[in-house]
Amino acid sequence: MHSYCRTCDAANKRKWYLVNKVHVVEKSKEWNKQNSDRFSKNQHKHKKKYADRYSEYYKQWAETNRENCRLRKHKYYAQLKRQLGEVSPNIIEHLFVDQKGLCFYCNRELQEYHLEHMLPISKGGLHDDSNLCISCPTCNLRKHNKTAEEFKWQLEEEKSWQ
Repeated sequence: MHSYCRTCDAANKRKWYLVNKVHVVEKSKEWNKQNSDRFSKNQHKHKKKYADRYSEYYKQWAETNRENCRLRKHKYYAQLKRQLGEVSPNIIEHLFVDQKGLCFYCNRELQEYHLEHMLPISKGGLHDDSNLCISCPTCNLRKHNKTAEEFKWQLEEEKSWQ
């Protein structure tokens, strides 16, 4: 039965979509794969047209997902250097437990922290669980692109001078 009332027609289409949502999503993904060039152009146009909406959505998401933002940022830089490994989504919680809430380098209690590569990506380190630790911002910013061993040695030297 076809309705000529726009409101009723829209409601019927919505009901049909909700009943067939899984099928529609599968077909949509299939079309996107087969027409990836058209899909990316359409997606680019849509993002450009609604840039303010995307920007606002991302800001809200970033405020509520700070840990994920940090992981995405690190993953992005690792991709640029082609040093991408596997990072588990709850790595930060695991590191806090493993390190007992202390900085990896100076062993002070962490109020703020940075996710840190022990072997820097710039020196061939991978962006994966085994190469990550958490450190206080002071240590991370002082470390620059030194390895963990080099920086710990530097801290030992500084302590011996005092």
